[in-house]
Amino acid sequence: MEFWWYYEWPECIRSQTLRFIKNNKNGTLIAINCLEYASIIINYAASYHYWQTQNMRKISLARRLQAFPPESRPHLVHNGRIVVKSNDGSAHNKTHGTRESRQNCWLQYCRRKRIKDPAFLGFHPQDVNWFMATWAQSLFTGENYNGIVDLRASTVKGYLEAAQQLLITAGYQHKEGLPLDKNNSKESDIFIAKIRKYESLPEKREIIDDNMLEIFYQKSLTADTDSLDQTRKLTYEYVEGTEESRAMINGDWLCFDREGKLMDKTPGNLQRLYKVNITWCYQKNGRNGETISYWRDDVDPCLCPVRAAWRILMRASRLGITNHEPVSQYYDRKRGHRVYINSSGVEELLRVVGTQTTGITDRTIINKMFGMHSLRVTACNELARLGVKDSFSQRRLRWRSKTFLDYLRNNHYTARQHNLSYNIKISQHDTELLNNLNNRSVSLSAQ
Repeated sequence: MEFWWYYEWPECIRSQTLRFIKNNKNGTLIAINCLEYASIIINYAASYHYWQTQNMRKISLARRLQAFPPESRPHLVHNGRIVVKSNDGSAHNKTHGTRESRQNCWLQYCRRKRIKDPAFLGFHPQDVNWFMATWAQSLFTGENYNGIVDLRASTVKGYLEAAQQLLITAGYQHKEGLPLDKNNSKESDIFIAKIRKYESLPEKREIIDDNMLEIFYQKSLTADTDSLDQTRKLTYEYVEGTEESRAMINGDWLCFDREGKLMDKTPGNLQRLYKVNITWCYQKNGRNGETISYWRDDVDPCLCPVRAAWRILMRASRLGITNHEPVSQYYDRKRGHRVYINSSGVEELLRVVGTQTTGITDRTIINKMFGMHSLRVTACNELARLGVKDSFSQRRLRWRSKTFLDYLRNNHYTARQHNLSYNIKISQHDTELLNNLNNRSVSLSAQ
C-alpha cells in the first residue's frame, strides 16, 4: 500500500514525551499510550483511504451489490462475479497487482535473509545487484508468490525491476546509479542469461503412453460415479481454478446425429449421436470463439471423443450444473460437494499413474516427467505416430506455428518404428538378393 516504511514522530511531539519531561506539572506530557493509539488511527485511516480510492478493483462483489435494491441482488450475482473477475484481470489492474505482489515477495526474502533495511540505503548498487541475483536464483527454484518452479527469464527480470522500483520509492540513491543499470547489473544479467539458455531447450514432459491409458481405463471401471477417476479418457476439459469467464459451459457443446440434425442433450440419445461441435471461448493461441468438430469413433469406443464429450455433459446433468456454470466439475465424496476439475488435480493423477508404469518413486523426477504439458506432448506424438502430415497436426491441435515439432519425442514407439523400418529394408534387400540369385541360376542352367 506504499506506506510501509517507518516514519518518526516530529520533534515537537517527541520533545513532550517521558524521555524529555520527567513529570507532568505543566500538563504538557504526551503519554506513549496516546501515541500508540494515534498510530493505530493513522494506519486505519490510510488503509481505508487506499482501499476506497487507490484500489477500487479490490472492492468485493458483496460491496458492489449493496448499492442495488435487495430484490435485484440475486439476479446480479452471476454476471457481477464475471465482471469483477474480468476487471481484476484487466491489463492495468493485473500489472499493478503483479508489481505489488512481487515487491512483497522481495520484502519477505529480505526478512528471511535478516536484512534490516530492504531499501538498501547507503549500499553500493553492485552489492545490491549481487543480492538481487541471489533472490533471482531463489525465485527460479520456486520461492515466488505463485510457487512456480522454472520461471521464465522475462518473469524473473520483472521481479527484479519491481524490487528496484520499490527501492526508488523508498529513496534509494547512489552516485553510481541503480542496481539494474548496465554498469552495475553484471551478476543478475549472468543468471538471467543462464535462464534464457535453459528456456531454449524444448519442454521435456513425457507422453501418456498406452500403459498409462490402460490404467486410467481400469481405474474408471471401479471408481465412484461422477468422480475424477471415473473419466475414462483424458480430455482438455480442466479449467484454471474457477475462472468462469474462460471455462466451457453447456452452451459451448452442440450435438448432431448422423444426418447433421441438432440433438437434445438427453441420456437416451447416445446411440443417435455422431458429431459434437465444441466452441473454445478462450484459447492460448488467441483464436477465441473457434469451433471444432469431433466425429464418433466406433473402432475404438474407449478413445472416442464424441463419447467422451457425452460423458462430460451427462455428468454435468447428473450433478445439477446449470447452463451458465462450467461443465468441468466432478463430485468429491470426501468434501461432499462438486469440485472444479483443475490442472493440479489432473497433474496429480498423471504423476500417480506415471509412478506405477515407470517404477520411479522420486517425486522430483516424476514431477518433471509428467504435467499438463504431457497432454500437448502426447497429442503431437500420437499424430506423428499415425504418420499424418505436419499441416494436419498444426491445424487440428490449434497451433499457429510449427512449434509443436519441439514436442516430438524419441520414445519406445519411435524406437519400434525405427526397427520396423530397418527390418522392412533388410527384408526387401534379401528378396532382391534372392531374386538375383534365382535369375543367375536360371541363366546358368540355360547355358
